[in-house]
Amino acid sequence: MIGGVDCVLDGLGKSNEELLDGAVRSICRHWQHACFEDAITGDFFESYLELGFDGIRELFVYQTRDAFESWAEYGAIDDNLNSMIHLLIDGGQLTLVVDAIEDDVTREILAEIRSLTNVWDLAA
Repeated sequence: MIGGVDCVLDGLGKSNEELLDGAVRSICRHWQHACFEDAITGDFFESYLELGFDGIRELFVYQTRDAFESWAEYGAIDDNLNSMIHLLIDGGQLTLVVDAIEDDVTREILAEIRSLTNVWDLAA
């Protein structure tokens, strides 16, 4: 079973939509075949271009369509490690939930997203 690390970021007055869009763009630079699921509604988006950020408050970003299908079928298993990032946005604060920050690509993604914000807090 996979654990998780919460990364809480203060958005410096940016809107929820700006923060979420910036985070997703950063992830897509590293995961070129990313797909998305609104964690509240279950709506699936094959690409960034299909997303509309207005109203989305919780988003799963999967590394690939295969990762999405594996998470849907098996959930948090070792084979799915670091293939999904959970984004939560509320009141100008962005929380990212990742499996492990020791992974180089995950660390690069988090560092890039951190540059959009001011406060960086890791809570296991």
